[in-house]
Amino acid sequence: MKKIIFIVLLTATLITGVLSVGAHASDGEWANPFTDVEEGSWYFNAVKYCYELGVMAGTSESTFEPSATLNRGMFVTIIAAYAGVDLSGYTESPFIDVEPDDWFGKPVAWAAEQGIVAGVGDGLFLPYADLTRSQLATMLRAYAVYAGLDVDLEKSFKYGRYADKADIPEWAVDGVSWACSFGLIDQKGVD
Repeated sequence: MKKIIFIVLLTATLITGVLSVGAHASDGEWANPFTDVEEGSWYFNAVKYCYELGVMAGTSESTFEPSATLNRGMFVTIIAAYAGVDLSGYTESPFIDVEPDDWFGKPVAWAAEQGIVAGVGDGLFLPYADLTRSQLATMLRAYAVYAGLDVDLEKSFKYGRYADKADIPEWAVDGVSWACSFGLIDQKGVD
């Protein structure tokens, strides 16, 4: 589930549902710039929505790569675009492996300052590392806190039915519980 198509759908869900903020993509004809996003594909409308909203772009002028793996730098860039923040003042990075001029540099600096992301230790962020479900859930919950949404765990789904619940890192427990409570993490395969 570490696919860009997952985050496209998740982002669309956040925008239209949980976060319930902002403008909507047009309902009219779309001049689809992506040769690898065919009308009728299950992710077509989500790609269109996120592209028109300006929270996602392609991997080139003509490709989106809907089956590519999502990395940490990509996700933070999506969140910053969604938040619509002015990134021009972010000229320093809190991580030794992220330069402010990297395409993800300013979004990472902003997200770290807001408490949305943290590094992986030793001053590293690992922007090109695959985004795990635990990291995704933790970052989404942190963004919800930043956005002023209710993240009260008393209302949250408890992930206790997952067969691999012992593999959920301690730092991700709140995020996973919160994401499951809103249906942002697929609960297929539970006992």
